[in-house]
Amino acid sequence: MISHITTVHRGGGWALVNTKILCSSWRVLMSRELYNLGGRQFILAGLPPFGCIPLQITLSGDLERGCVDEQNSEAQVYNSKLQKLIPTLQGSLRGSKIVYLNAYEAFTVILQGTNKYGFAETTLGCCGTGLTEVGILCNRFTPICRNVSSYVFYDAVHPTERVYRIATDYIVKNVIPQF
Repeated sequence: MISHITTVHRGGGWALVNTKILCSSWRVLMSRELYNLGGRQFILAGLPPFGCIPLQITLSGDLERGCVDEQNSEAQVYNSKLQKLIPTLQGSLRGSKIVYLNAYEAFTVILQGTNKYGFAETTLGCCGTGLTEVGILCNRFTPICRNVSSYVFYDAVHPTERVYRIATDYIVKNVIPQF
């Protein structure tokens, strides 16, 4: 799904995602695989604020390193459409419960709560320059920041382990109780 969204974004915006295709994809995934295996409780996650990912900020050319508002707006439009699909999806899977995970809100809370969480850096990755290095470009030959836990992002795309722990706490406190 994410690769489909990325492809669509390059072509003009996440807001253009065909929600019928998305709905069909989820039906196939859940009904043929998870639902038939006995799964009845599902968490459907929305998109995070992709415009705040270091790589996206770098590609935008903003020297002040601010989030890319257009991309964040498109993620919010997508999330709104996704939330509207939940009743249809749930209705097609008898006895199921689908809960929406607002990844946009959860990640925004982390980005805006730098004092609360003690993050010193929110717009650069810890690996290399923090601007473009991703995945295998972060290796034993690439310098790493001294204090990984003070960064929101490990590389130019992926959050640090500390962010994943905060996100897990968010899910446990705010999403799981909805079941």
